Order: sequence, then C-alpha cells, then structure tokens
Amino acid sequence: MKRPIAGAALVLALGGCSAEPPDQRPVTLPAPTSTPASTSAAPTTSSSPATPAGPALDSQPMTAADGKNVSACRRRSCEVLVHAGSELSFATSNGPGAAVVASVGPEGIVLGVSAGISGQISSGPTAGEFASINDVKFVLAAARPGSGVLRLVRG
Repeated sequence: MKRPIAGAALVLALGGCSAEPPDQRPVTLPAPTSTPASTSAAPTTSSSPATPAGPALDSQPMTAADGKNVSACRRRSCEVLVHAGSELSFATSNGPGAAVVASVGPEGIVLGVSAGISGQISSGPTAGEFASINDVKFVLAAARPGSGVLRLVRG
C-alpha cells in the first residue's frame, strides 16, 4: 500500500514542475514552409507576398556574400547585390533557369524569369522568401532605391 501512495505523491509533485521560469511565456515560432521537390519534368512555381510581419527591406544591411558576382548563382545557392537589368543564370532540379531584375527598391523586387516556363514574380516590401521555382527559393534580403540583396537558395 505504501508504494501506490508514494507514486501518487511523486506524480503530483512532478506535475507542478516546468522547464521554464513561471514569469516567462513560451515563444511560438511560425511553422516552417517547404515546397516538396518536384518529381515530374514540368517545373513548379509558387509566388506569394512576403510575410507582413517581416522586417522592412530598407532596414536590412546591404551586404551580399557574393558581392556583384551573379555568376555565383549558376550552380549553387548565392547572395548577390542586384539592380534593374541584372541577369542571373541558375540551375533547378529540372534544368537551367534565368532571371532578369526589372525593378528593385524598398517597395520590393520584380523579376522576369524563365525556367521551363516564363513569367514575372515579385515580392512585397518586407524581407523574406517570395517565390520558388522547383528547388530554388527566391529571397529578397534587403533593398534601397535602385538596388537590393537577392538570395537564391537551392534545395
């Protein structure tokens, strides 16, 4: 008889324990978004406005890991400084692609793209991912009038 009572006392004692201090609330992060890899020969695209809660483009640093070297995007993820007229070649899981910057600034970026299909994609005025083509995600990290930092993330 002593064991069930001791076990019940232990459960009650541990039930009040918490891994966080009582005066702090848990932080809830947004669910990650992912686009499954395409298994067909037809390219897939998605485009959506950047999350409204993201930071303003003109509040982000204008530094790019690959500088103005847009050729870095041909075979790998890249982060480049772009302006209207910048041309980027990239590879997707379904073949080669190309993007031309039509405009860029604190209001966002507009790209003309071709990767098995042709069209135009654009972001909103906040930093973040705004489109994907097959396994390549497009992220506008920062922008000022006439220039911006664009990331192409493979995988």
